[in-house]
Amino acid sequence: MKVKLSLFICALLISGSLLAQDKQKQPREGQKREQHQRPPRITLEERAKIQADRMKTELGLTDAQYDSVKSVHLRHAKKTEESLKNRSADRRAEFQQDQEALSADLKKILTEEQLKKFEASRGKGRDRRQRPEGQKP
Repeated sequence: MKVKLSLFICALLISGSLLAQDKQKQPREGQKREQHQRPPRITLEERAKIQADRMKTELGLTDAQYDSVKSVHLRHAKKTEESLKNRSADRRAEFQQDQEALSADLKKILTEEQLKKFEASRGKGRDRRQRPEGQKP
């Protein structure tokens, strides 16, 4: 009697734990399965505007500088997009050359003080990317 009762309790516990586990939800009849929607990809123009806006707030750009920086970012974003589409073997070198060209173009637009702030903010970003995971500044 005790053996049967203990087997029944064990079976009840096991079946309860199996039912409690997460199963992948299958849609019932007549129900559509919800699909994860990706947010729309931003355009190159929007990306250039975002970068120029950030630089305007961080560096205090004038309106003329803002327009120039926005066009420089747009031009370089288009170059980067093209190099990603070409899938050349030496993409890393192309990307590095494009970053150097971007820096050179921005140096022509920014003042000395703005350039120092810009380089300092770029350095912070590099430090964050190079720091091993789990370490805090």
